Amino acid sequence: MKQEQLDRLQAIQDEQFEALSLKQMDHLQALETEKTRLLHGLGDLKGLTPEQQQQLKACLDRQTELERVCTEIRDALGDQLKQEMHRQKAVQAYKDSGY
Repeated sequence: MKQEQLDRLQAIQDEQFEALSLKQMDHLQALETEKTRLLHGLGDLKGLTPEQQQQLKACLDRQTELERVCTEIRDALGDQLKQEMHRQKAVQAYKDSGY
């Protein structure tokens, strides 16, 4: 059972990277929910074989990479939003000046 959970966890991460590249945020969020449920179901490390512990560690390392990519995307979107807001303020100021 635990092996099946670990295998599904790895598959979810593959799907998450794909959803991220396709900008499918709803799907990404649904996968995150399922992943959280799986991680809680795995319980503590004591119930895992050394191979399963290694597999879980690889998943957690990959999770760090996924989080890094998400942070980069979020920061880039935040920067774009700020630039657009500044642009809109400049356009409005120009219109308000009567030109």
